[in-house]
Amino acid sequence: MSSYEGGGMRALPEPERVTPDTVLALTLLNVQTLAALRDIKAFHLETELEGMGRKQNEVSSALGRANQRTQASTVLNEARQVDAAKDQYALENNKRGSMTPTFSDLTPYLKAGSKIATNGGKDSLGNPFDIGRIDDRLRVSPATKETLKDTTGGDTFWGPYS
Repeated sequence: MSSYEGGGMRALPEPERVTPDTVLALTLLNVQTLAALRDIKAFHLETELEGMGRKQNEVSSALGRANQRTQASTVLNEARQVDAAKDQYALENNKRGSMTPTFSDLTPYLKAGSKIATNGGKDSLGNPFDIGRIDDRLRVSPATKETLKDTTGGDTFWGPYS
């Protein structure tokens, strides 16, 4: 008889016998840091899921910005390649001043088979470069700059190609 029975309380049930097939749930605690736990709250699944949703949105937004920054860097690199091809074309063909080369004039000065050589004078977003006259700088398409403006900060990113 349990000491609880005399006082009107029910006896504690017998503990379950542990066998080799008994599943045990274990929790490991670091007792040195246990005293530092002060903000222990009840677990609410809905609240946790909402928090995870916000974090997922933040990560998605950051990845989107990183992807746009990569696209902007790719377009800037393409502009440099086309501009260098334009300079090489002018030098080798003794072209000056107001002469305006076509993209097919510049293609031999780009790496054969590369995306920039085969895209018909368009950047990786599909917008055409403004090749301009020999004496003028190549320009990135206004449509490309508009698409990527949130990550480039405007014309300063594009430097001489804006």
